[in-house]
Amino acid sequence: LRPKLSAACMELVRVYVLAEVGEAERCLMEHSHFDAVTGTQRKVMLPPGRRLQPGESWRSAMTRTLEDKVCLSRPWQQLHLEVIEESYHFCEDPEAREPSDHQAMETAMQVHEIHVRVRIEGRCNSRKVGMQGNSDTLNDEEEPLERIGFSPCRGLL
Repeated sequence: LRPKLSAACMELVRVYVLAEVGEAERCLMEHSHFDAVTGTQRKVMLPPGRRLQPGESWRSAMTRTLEDKVCLSRPWQQLHLEVIEESYHFCEDPEAREPSDHQAMETAMQVHEIHVRVRIEGRCNSRKVGMQGNSDTLNDEEEPLERIGFSPCRGLL
């Protein structure tokens, strides 16, 4: 058995991206994650999220998460996303997690959760919004918001 070291704190941000798609409100979720080291894929079914860097605010981590994981540029986020301030929720797990095979110490979790809403002005202009560097076009049956920001190979729903 490995000796227990003092608990470390892992701080995360999770971003619930909400959008009207057709007649319903949808939330963007990460479906699965592929681990290139082990060659395995596991279901995630969580909103996009990531660890905060030391000294980073949850707002900055939120922007970085949407840029890196969903491929939404910072200018696009500023124009088309509205942070729902009253949805902010912070939770802390006072129970430290047992160390896993790759961790040498227990880890306490702190999670910042926030909802953001996609604002699309004039839906006729939204057909390719956010699709940086992607020349794909939508067919007539597709809703404009079904393919915003990320390539079809990403594990996002």
